[in-house]
Amino acid sequence: MKRPTEVEKSTSVARRLEQVREIAGAVNASSDLSAILDQIVFSTCHHASWWTSGIMALNRANGYSELVTRYTPPGAISPPLPTRWSLDTSPSRLAVERRQPIIIPDAQTTTEYPGYRGDAIARDYHTVVVVSLNVSDADGRDLVLAVHSKEKIEVGKEELDFLSTISHLAAIAVNKAKLVAAERAYSARLKGVLDLSSTLFERVLEGGRMDVIASLIEATLLHPLSVVDFTTDRIYASRAPDGVALAERQWGDLIQGEGAPVLRNLVRTTMPSDFRTTYSMTIEGVVLGKVHVEPIRIDDETVGGLVIFPSGPGLSDLDILVAQNAKFALSTLLIRSHVAHRQLFAQVSDLLERAIDGRVTDEPAFRARAAQLGWSFRADTQLLLVDPTVPESTKMVDLGPYRALERELKRLLPSTILGAVGGQIVIGFPADDYIGNERLRKIMLAAVETTLKRETGHRPGIVEFPPLTSVSLFAEAYRSCVRTLTLARMFGRHGLVNEKDFGPYALLISALDDDAIPAFIGQTVGGIKTYDRQHETEFLKTSAVFIEQNCGFRRSAEVLGIHVSTLRYRIRRIGKVFGIDLKDAETRFALGLALRLDEMQRSEHQRT
Repeated sequence: MKRPTEVEKSTSVARRLEQVREIAGAVNASSDLSAILDQIVFSTCHHASWWTSGIMALNRANGYSELVTRYTPPGAISPPLPTRWSLDTSPSRLAVERRQPIIIPDAQTTTEYPGYRGDAIARDYHTVVVVSLNVSDADGRDLVLAVHSKEKIEVGKEELDFLSTISHLAAIAVNKAKLVAAERAYSARLKGVLDLSSTLFERVLEGGRMDVIASLIEATLLHPLSVVDFTTDRIYASRAPDGVALAERQWGDLIQGEGAPVLRNLVRTTMPSDFRTTYSMTIEGVVLGKVHVEPIRIDDETVGGLVIFPSGPGLSDLDILVAQNAKFALSTLLIRSHVAHRQLFAQVSDLLERAIDGRVTDEPAFRARAAQLGWSFRADTQLLLVDPTVPESTKMVDLGPYRALERELKRLLPSTILGAVGGQIVIGFPADDYIGNERLRKIMLAAVETTLKRETGHRPGIVEFPPLTSVSLFAEAYRSCVRTLTLARMFGRHGLVNEKDFGPYALLISALDDDAIPAFIGQTVGGIKTYDRQHETEFLKTSAVFIEQNCGFRRSAEVLGIHVSTLRYRIRRIGKVFGIDLKDAETRFALGLALRLDEMQRSEHQRT
């Protein structure tokens, strides 16, 4: 065979360089990815000796090599054939994994690549070269270029270098197109963020509904989300998070059902972080992964929150900007409801407090004011006094538990009103509706207990007022109920209680006024407390345990962690020093009462 001359070699190189320049110009003429890929397959055949060509994408998710685009010269056979082939027998996968061209000398006779054999026979081509473009498309699929020869040819190093150069040029063009697309998408989203801010506040100022606002936020944020609204006790959920195989309705049922307490608790216990902190979340065995939680707080009270379930690795800076704008709009929407409810709650509480304090001098005016606040004060009224047993309740900072209780009771009896006096909840409704329906009465009492237990973590004490036919009866009825709740706290009782539950203690408490109680405590146990403090003894604790254990020496000694003989010595010393005979029933009763009253007063002091 005659070797090419230097002139021939120079001419060949010049031709190749000219082809490369033409191909580079062609593939860089557009920033549209589809147009670039079409131009690559056309230029590869038009500026070189290949008959047909195509670009495939490796879709590892479904296990196929998928045709993206193909060039076939005019007049060539174009039968309807498959456009995807199994990766298990695809040379495209090998070209990507090995990072080197795959050459099929004759695709019509190959047994290694059955997909290519069928296509080659149908389209009448022979030699094939598959080259990785070393780049992925917008969906993250690796791209490969395949060229086909009409005849069976020998592929030399020069041709492989040429195809490699084409692949590099294509990779540069594809990456540029992806970057341009990303910049356009970013600009479009940035404009969307600006439009969202304007649209959101227009809707908020127009009094738009929370579900509409939540939909607008989700459409711009592009991540699944939920909005928790404590002012209405509702949760608004968009689509299910990525990776959660639940239909829209199933996801909504989960969030509104078993997932509601989880979401509410997460929002209540989370500190604001401008969506920078993530939390792991699981609902009824459904793993939701990492979520971004941002509470919305007004006047030191959490009134709602935004929960975002990020798609992909997390939230971008632009996502966080969208979320922050959304939080601001939601805050504006929630503050309106929050302030209105707080104002109504304060007005009802003030009205109840005036009645309880005996400051109502004009009953018709009182009834008119009550009607304005939604309280139909008819011939008689039934009140409940509820002790939440939560120290923070006296400060009235967080209206969440009260709001939740009011919603639940109004659902059962729309005429319900609710306020607070002295850190205790006062619930009122027409007596006929309450007493006349025993089933409804039991349901409402259970609702009070379960709702406050859920909201505060503590079981409340509940006392029923007698039916009130006049505002003048409020004050004495309230004092009686407070005494009963005081006893309930002393004895650790919860749920519905009344004076009969406490026997003689109720009578004793009712006989003691506010000044008499401290005097009784001082006379009964004051000396023991002073002696213990000065001499570092434990006579008061010993007396309390001895009374609680019904004067049982062995059991009392076990509780105190001392020997029985030590206990007997202490009992004798208590009798000698203080003149107290713990074997006397009346003495034990008085001492036990004083201890309980003292504990109650200390507890009340801590609460205030």
